[in-house]
Amino acid sequence: EALKSLQLFNYDLIFMDCQMPEMDGYEATRRIRKLPKPVSDIPIVALTANAFQEDHDKCIESGMNDFVTKPVEARTLENKLKQHIHAPAAAPEAHFLPRYKGHGNELTL
Repeated sequence: EALKSLQLFNYDLIFMDCQMPEMDGYEATRRIRKLPKPVSDIPIVALTANAFQEDHDKCIESGMNDFVTKPVEARTLENKLKQHIHAPAAAPEAHFLPRYKGHGNELTL
C-alpha cells in the first residue's frame, strides 16, 4: 500500500512500521529508495517496538533515516517532524502593489 500511495500523493515524510503483514518496513524502504527522485529522497522514520542497537542498525541499513520506538509519545513525533521536514522559504514580501486608474488594490476583470 505504501508503494502505491507514493504514486498518488506527495509526502514530506514517511513513518514506516517495521513489522507489517505482507511486506515488512525494511523491504518497503528498500523499494522506495529504488524509485525515481524525488520520491526516493523522502525521509523515512522507522516505527518499531524493537529498541536494541541491532534493530536501529537494521533500519538505517535498509535506507531509513531515523528510528522511533513504540509506544511513541506525541512530543517525540513532533520532534521527528521538525527534524526531518524543513518549512519552505516564505514568499518574498511585495514592496508595492500596482495601481490601475479607476481601481483600488484589487484588479477588476
